[in-house]
This record gives sequence, structure tokens and C-alpha cells, in this order.
Amino acid sequence: MFKAVTFLFVLLSVQSFSQVGWTSSFENAQKLAVATDRLILVDFWATWCGPCKKMDRESWSDREVQEITKAYVPLKIDLDKRTPLAQKFGVNAIPLVLIMDGHGEMIFQQVGYMNKEELSEILKEYALNTSFLRTENLNYFKHQNYASGIRLAQKYIDYSQYLQKDIRFEFLALANNYLRNGEKMLDKDQSNYINMKEKVSLMEIQIDLYLNKMKRVSKKLEKNFEPSNMSRGNKLLYTYLNYCVSLSKKDNLEITKWKSQLASIDNSNIYLKKSELFMN
Repeated sequence: MFKAVTFLFVLLSVQSFSQVGWTSSFENAQKLAVATDRLILVDFWATWCGPCKKMDRESWSDREVQEITKAYVPLKIDLDKRTPLAQKFGVNAIPLVLIMDGHGEMIFQQVGYMNKEELSEILKEYALNTSFLRTENLNYFKHQNYASGIRLAQKYIDYSQYLQKDIRFEFLALANNYLRNGEKMLDKDQSNYINMKEKVSLMEIQIDLYLNKMKRVSKKLEKNFEPSNMSRGNKLLYTYLNYCVSLSKKDNLEITKWKSQLASIDNSNIYLKKSELFMN
């Protein structure tokens, strides 16, 4: 109940966020980021840091930079306070700009002074709306378990296909982090353990596929799986992966074979649409 009330308060207050300015609370930044589909922009600074003060005067105060900053949840952390966040990332050099998701997983970092043009360019690149991830983000925020971790990983994998190629790698790395977290929470005694381990393996291959590591993908698909024993969901992903490999190789016989198999189990055509994104 408390978390529901907290999220309601955050959602009601989002319209006034631009007047609130920078927050110094990581916990509040997390809630706001998840509730409003934004990434967190972190500025590590200190009162004794000359380059930090220069960035405040010349970069952070620039009108264009301030406008772009509205696309984020901006968080300022005083390094001298040695917050858990500073300790988590081992911060020992400032100014340091981080961009992370609502759960504190890092996407981008840059150490050192940046002028307004440099800062503006970076902020524009990562000024993303994460509403595509909303349901999975909320579930992971409320209940961190193997299921929510793996689902969020899958959503990040899918989300990466809508991003520019120059930042896609960071989000696939983020997906891999959540996949690893979810895998760690699997219990060998749970009834679906083997199925979930197989799902994790297939998702790892999907990440490799989107990173264009085609030889590794082909090798893993050939050696590690027995389709006849797969659950429907895993067989669907397995077939999709093979179809994408055939598309990348432009092997017409294989394309026909795997597309036919995919169409027979992909009732909603979701994976056929994903394959179109993959080829773009």
C-alpha cells in the first residue's frame, strides 16, 4: 500500500518537476524515474572541485542544457558525503556524469569537465522515453525476483532494437545485467528450473544476435538445444533466432524453412515483426 501511495504522489507531482530542480535523494530519483518513464542523470560534485563549479557556471546553467535535462530525473551527489551510490560505483574522480535507469544500473559515464556543447550532445543522445519498459520496470521495482528480472531483461533486449546503433550496445549490456540478476535468483528446486535456465541461454544468444556476433550465435544454436523437448515459449524464441540467422546469411532455403516453422507457432506474428526490426 505504501508503495502504491508513493507512486501516486510521484505521478501527481510530475507536472511541477521542472520547478523542483535537482534532487539529492537517490531513492526519490528512483521512484520518479520509474513512475515517469525517465532515466536518471547524476552529477557527482564537491564544494572544493574547481571543474565542478565551472561546469555549474558554464554548462549546467546553459538554457539548452537545462531544457534537455527535463527529459531526465536530475540527481546531484556531493562526493564528500560518501553516499552508498558513490561507494557502489567507486567514484574517485569528479566531475562525473552518470546516466542510469530507475534501478541504479549504469548506462553511461563521463569523467571530467565538459563544456555546454559536449554536455548537450551527450544528454540529447540518451534523452529517451522508457514507457516501453513501464510494466516490467514497475514489477521489478516492487518485487525483485527471478521472474521480474528476466522479464525486464527481455524487455530491454526488445527495446534496444528501437534505439540508434551507437547506443544500442549499452542497453544490451543493461539487459545482460538483469538477465544475470534473474538467473542468480533461480532455485534448483523450483519446478520450472530447467525451462528457465534454457530461456536464459536463449536470451543470451538473442543478445549476441543483436550485437551481430553471428558465428557465436550459430555455434550455440547448433550445440546446446533439443527443440522437441522445449516449452512453447522457448521453442518460439529458438525458432526466431534461427530465422534471423538465416536472414543474415541470405540463405533462401533456410529462410523458407524457419519462417514456416515460426509462422506455425507465432500466432500473433510478434516474432515475425521482431525479425523485420532486426533486418532494418
